Amino acid sequence: MKTFFQFGIICLVAFAGQIINSLVPLPVPGNVYGMVIMFLLLWSGVLKLHHVERAADMLLTVLPVMFLPSSVGIMDQLDVLWQNLAAVLLVCVVGTLISIIVSGRVTQLIRRKQGHYVPQGRRLGEDD
Repeated sequence: MKTFFQFGIICLVAFAGQIINSLVPLPVPGNVYGMVIMFLLLWSGVLKLHHVERAADMLLTVLPVMFLPSSVGIMDQLDVLWQNLAAVLLVCVVGTLISIIVSGRVTQLIRRKQGHYVPQGRRLGEDD
């Protein structure tokens, strides 16, 4: 019964995201609004992790199954994928490079704020 109640909370937050999506004229999916709402509720302490943890863990265990339809859809469109292979590879490479750069910069920012910043060109453990 507890898991059912927790799942209801998650569904209500997702539904709130869909309502916001229908009211706000931005090209943002409703599930993104829902995730932001859930983050804000957890971050502010209005909703505690133990209020949704069991249902969230259950949803995470079935998450791989949710990728099956999209994988089958991609396999069904292999001819289109091959026709646009250069564009797909370019997007993958550029996206990966952006992810690496942003992750590195965020890590440097966090380390600098924690007092562990290592100037560029130096390695950890090097003495002056």
